[in-house]
Amino acid sequence: MPIPKHSKELKLKVIQAYLEGSKGYKILSQEFNVDLQTIRLWIENYKAQGEDGLNVKTKKTYYSSEFKIKAVQMLLDKIPVREVRRRLNL
Repeated sequence: MPIPKHSKELKLKVIQAYLEGSKGYKILSQEFNVDLQTIRLWIENYKAQGEDGLNVKTKKTYYSSEFKIKAVQMLLDKIPVREVRRRLNL
């Protein structure tokens, strides 16, 4: 089982600070010494899946051909990658 680099408690603390609206990604990144893109990903995952979105994945996920085609089609339809990730729970 992979060892998480950041605890779930830290992730929740950062997310809570963001959701309170007083601090943006850049300030949180500096305050908690966590990469800005990592914080952005935590928040996106939290908004899409709640606390379950913060769990470390413990096994490799295999996707069907149909699922992959759907994802590629969404990208070809100019849907942003972040939106595709959110819609497909990636």
